[in-house]
Amino acid sequence: NDETDSNQQTSAVTHSKRTIAISMLPMLITTVLALLAAFAPFSKALQLTTTAPSKLSARDLQDFLSRPANWPGIVASSNRVENKDPSLPLKKGMQVKEYFGANLLSVDWTCRESQPGQTLVVESPNGLPGIADKCAMRFKIQDNQVQLEMEYNPLSPIALLATPVLVVDNWIALNVLLPAAVDPTPLDSFRKLMGTLYCGAGLAHLVDCVGGDSVLLTAVGLPMFSDLALIGKAYACLWCAAGPFAFWATRQTKPAFLPDFSLFLYGFIEVLGVIIPNSPEAIVNACTVQAIVLAAWFYSANKETKYSTT
Repeated sequence: NDETDSNQQTSAVTHSKRTIAISMLPMLITTVLALLAAFAPFSKALQLTTTAPSKLSARDLQDFLSRPANWPGIVASSNRVENKDPSLPLKKGMQVKEYFGANLLSVDWTCRESQPGQTLVVESPNGLPGIADKCAMRFKIQDNQVQLEMEYNPLSPIALLATPVLVVDNWIALNVLLPAAVDPTPLDSFRKLMGTLYCGAGLAHLVDCVGGDSVLLTAVGLPMFSDLALIGKAYACLWCAAGPFAFWATRQTKPAFLPDFSLFLYGFIEVLGVIIPNSPEAIVNACTVQAIVLAAWFYSANKETKYSTT
């Protein structure tokens, strides 16, 4: 009898599970259909448009963009390219393979249009299998502007999730990395950039000293600006003034040493300013920043030398 009761209980449990499973089927089907319906509106091709100013002539910019060897240098997500000679401009019908995502993904592009000084169009009908297809990049180029129209047909939610990343990637490519890559005077651009940054830092330091809580001074172990001795106040003011001076000096062409001198002066004043109160952490931070600035200066100078010899 006990065995019979046990079998009946097992049968009842099994029947109950089947009933629950069958009852859940409509809900499961409805959920799947809802997800498909939600994804359906996005199954059409998406188009992302990015516009940026350009300092190059339209012909020079189109020539630069049409050489696949330049792509990894201006697209953060691009790792490398492959074709017979990536350094040559693409012509209609030419193909190139571009690798992304630590070389784990790749797209085979075919040049559909390349008009010097006007347009560059590359397409990839297959795109990324299972993720997106019917991919295209269309560059419309003018003397003072470049516009990129990126188009793709999403095949997976992954392609939709990647859309914000692509928007940012395209903006950085055209507004930051491209200007840096084609800048014929990178050292001068670097000087002006640092002059601007130092100017902002100097003015912020002035506001903090005069109308604030002297956060920078107290952080390195010094008293508030109002409690400093006269010589201390004079040094703090010198530190503040070094920023605007660097901004002005980096915009001058004569004497030739003035732009670099102004950057060196700001760095020297900053490092000495944290050495005086003997704050080890602040000294390390200040020296690290200036070491990075110096390395960037040498990088820019080396890049400018390459431009001048080509």
